[in-house]
Amino acid sequence: LVSGVDMFAFWISTYIWDMFLYLILTALILAIFLLYGTNSAEVFVGDKQSFLCTLLLTFGYGTSAFPFAYLISRKFDNHNSAQISVMAVFFLTGFVAVNAHFIMSRIEATENIAQALLPLFRLWPPYHVGDGLLKLAINFWEREVAGGGKGAFDWEVTGEPISFLFGLSFPYFMLLLLFEYSEDGGSGGFIGRYLRWLRTKWEMFIVSCHGMTARLNNLEINNLDADVLHEKDIVSQNKNELKSTAALLLVNVWKIYPPSTGYLSVFLNFIRSSISTLIKCRRTIVTTGNIVAPKKAVCGLSTSIYHGETFGLLGVN
Repeated sequence: LVSGVDMFAFWISTYIWDMFLYLILTALILAIFLLYGTNSAEVFVGDKQSFLCTLLLTFGYGTSAFPFAYLISRKFDNHNSAQISVMAVFFLTGFVAVNAHFIMSRIEATENIAQALLPLFRLWPPYHVGDGLLKLAINFWEREVAGGGKGAFDWEVTGEPISFLFGLSFPYFMLLLLFEYSEDGGSGGFIGRYLRWLRTKWEMFIVSCHGMTARLNNLEINNLDADVLHEKDIVSQNKNELKSTAALLLVNVWKIYPPSTGYLSVFLNFIRSSISTLIKCRRTIVTTGNIVAPKKAVCGLSTSIYHGETFGLLGVN
């Protein structure tokens, strides 16, 4: 992080603060149920077991929903877009998924499809809170009306959703840290370096899908200042030593934006042209015949910054 805060400290403090606020929200939700009275909200707070199930479902939802939301919002620069997208994903993976599974599981023709989709639905925290509240209501009806039913904490009622809600919090948070460390230049040790290597390979694959191939040995920079060449030589000759002594180390960093050619761009242009034809849009479509040179935004940047130094980057980069 630019602020210098440790990555793990930042996210664990953010998570604890969000959970503190969510604990207050959970208390308010249960207070509203109780204000309606145990008769009006008997399904959720009618007895001690139902009350505890509602409490655990509500609070457990927050424990796994926050890391899940952190993961979804990572790639957004605008907080409004992130908020709307997170709400849309939670709506689809919660309300829509619960109702879809409930309906399909009760239709003989789609019952097998519902069972096949269940492992996927179980990966989503919004699904479990909706499923748990629904099962709690169904069990109440079976117990009070049909004379059967099971205990509220039984695995077939709320035991499974509560376990998944609390259990998913750890893997989602670990996955968040893995993604964060894969982008943080010098953190994460061996795992961080391996994740950054995987990320680099993936980005190179995406670039190649745009029709661009990179030959790193042929990437050259002309007309460099003597000071820049001197810094590059120092970094290249002392790279291994600088990994442990420098606060910041950049070695031959390039940022290249690929041209709009290749299989991926051909496909995207075909989709755009098809849509434009259907809606009779007169917008000019980019053709794959016009090959544009790649844009080199950062060209072979190498530098080392030591602890206590004040630095700035000037020039073509």
